[in-house]
Amino acid sequence: GSGKTSIMDLIEKAFKDSKSLNEYGLEFEFEDEHEKFFKASYLEGWQYFSLNYTNHIIYIKAGIDSSDDIILATNKYIQDKIDNEDYRLSEANESLKKIIDEALNSLDVSFYFNGIKNGKLYFENNESALFDFDALSTGERTLITKLVMLHLQSNNLDGKIIMIDEPETSLHPSWQTRILKLYKNVTETCNCQIIIATHSPHIISSTPSECLRLLKDEDGKIVCYSSDYSYGQDFSNILLGVMGVESTRDPYIQSKIRELAYLLHEYGPNDSRFIELSNDLTSKLGEFDSDLNLIRLQAGIENKDGNNK
Repeated sequence: GSGKTSIMDLIEKAFKDSKSLNEYGLEFEFEDEHEKFFKASYLEGWQYFSLNYTNHIIYIKAGIDSSDDIILATNKYIQDKIDNEDYRLSEANESLKKIIDEALNSLDVSFYFNGIKNGKLYFENNESALFDFDALSTGERTLITKLVMLHLQSNNLDGKIIMIDEPETSLHPSWQTRILKLYKNVTETCNCQIIIATHSPHIISSTPSECLRLLKDEDGKIVCYSSDYSYGQDFSNILLGVMGVESTRDPYIQSKIRELAYLLHEYGPNDSRFIELSNDLTSKLGEFDSDLNLIRLQAGIENKDGNNK
């Protein structure tokens, strides 16, 4: 792969150390002329600015889903409200509840935040049953943690760049198709920019083509490509045409389909090996497999041509 997590780690380090990425041995090339401004201004140009990391960038790494992560964030929020804004504890807790419920509402889940008890976050469902954060699924914990962390900082996101690595981790595909809209709402509300690194074809298909960049490692250099026709594409088209996957099938099945096509081309539709393999694949893939149907269609054409001779 292109090492997207390593790239984000280096970008974070460059901001912290006020250095350019080139000083860390990472070179970038851009396919399009209009991308050169981005390169000159934000990659090579970092070495010319004295940057305060906390004032420019927020990096949310993959795998943030533990109760410790969200408890630390919520406790810090409450303490800041009390220390810096003269909130009473009850007011700080009510403010926290409002923020977490806003994040939950954006997810369209059937539960809401109840409060913090004994160092744990508790939620309540529509039947008034209480459960703690750890009772949620891994996907729910991951997404809620990341969204809540952003909502907790909503007053401090103006003009910032937020990098999020693998937001699809542990999420059901139906949530992956919705997640981009949730983060887009954050950018519009808070006037910030979010950069997402992902391998999810669902997220890629949901991304407007003009906002998508593909990173490829070519001879030790990270080359950035644009993609003109990715938005709204079928997931198999994203995997094959955008992400460069050779096949969406199991490698063994794919090799057998290629073998079937070869047998048809070389020996014709009446060859015993072709018939046997065709029957075997049909028993595994069913009557409606698209590749098998194309091969059957070609076999029918060749049979018809043979009978007409």
